[in-house]
Amino acid sequence: MNYNEDELDKSINLLKSIGFTDENKIKIILQEYENILGYIDYEYTTRERRNRKGQKTYSSYFQKVYKNDKIVEFLKLEFNLKKNNEIIKKENKNKKISATDLANYIYCPANYSISNSFNIEHSINQSKKSNGSKLHNELKLIYKKKKFGDIRNLHNNYFFDNKNIIKKISNCRLIYSGSDTNTKFYSNDNLNYIAKPDYIFLDPNNNFFVVEEKFHLYNSKSKKNDIKFYTNNLIQLQSYIEYINELDIKYGVLIDWSFTINKDEFILLGFKHKIIKKGNNKQLLEKTYNEILKLNNEKKIPFNKNVNILKCINCSVSIYCSHKTEKFEYLEFPYNIEHLKIVMNDNDNNNDCLPLAK
Repeated sequence: MNYNEDELDKSINLLKSIGFTDENKIKIILQEYENILGYIDYEYTTRERRNRKGQKTYSSYFQKVYKNDKIVEFLKLEFNLKKNNEIIKKENKNKKISATDLANYIYCPANYSISNSFNIEHSINQSKKSNGSKLHNELKLIYKKKKFGDIRNLHNNYFFDNKNIIKKISNCRLIYSGSDTNTKFYSNDNLNYIAKPDYIFLDPNNNFFVVEEKFHLYNSKSKKNDIKFYTNNLIQLQSYIEYINELDIKYGVLIDWSFTINKDEFILLGFKHKIIKKGNNKQLLEKTYNEILKLNNEKKIPFNKNVNILKCINCSVSIYCSHKTEKFEYLEFPYNIEHLKIVMNDNDNNNDCLPLAK
């Protein structure tokens, strides 16, 4: 790890204040935070030397420096949110179960509870979500029916292996585009279900199908052709097929784009796709739906304390979660705000660590 002494001390103290006690887990967390928030900077420095005559000379240059100050700031943010009770609660009257709810619950039941209990204003992967939204809104590859020659930088081999699926979709009739400006939702009153897919099309055989796009950032640790289709994304797509009853949707297409960023410019590297038919994941979908109903109705369910800490750190609501500390055996809905209370200790009185703007 590339923490300097000050960054490391502050980060460890803040993690312990938030509720982490296992030293090995803390090391794993620090490494993962560095992977996400660490960065390289260049500092202008001057070095003193002596020439052959013994005279002092100076040379200036840029020195590469690893920085993890964003990690300290992020941990301060979490500490202060919990310490000062700066979390805004949501109203949950007449709660409907959305396609996103199903995906969140599959990821982690605590994610579902937190997402529907609080206004989520901060996230460790906020930039990922923002980049995905920008790409979805700006690309509109299917919606605009662009020719492939008009899309720059789609040069990766696994794009060309899959391009025919986009061509086929582009030749279909667009029925619905779930853009930010489109306020229409699809619902199923019998299931109290609501959804806003990315696209719905009608194919040449008069079959309705749904398309869902996902975007992920390719980095040096990524493997080419190693795009995983996560279960929560598959269940989200399956719910459109099974639960939207306004249209007889026969199948769905999950498209997972890979991109990188160079000088603030998005560079699309390619994509993979998966076709899902009606009934493919129905058993898991129904199990997830029923578990959400149970949590909504009973307000409390057992929770497996043996969490995957890497998954927790990358969770979109991690900053609001205390179940990641492995201290709680039950999960409530709405999320129990008492779990978020900070237990003050001597380290918390160190003003060098706390708080953000003071």
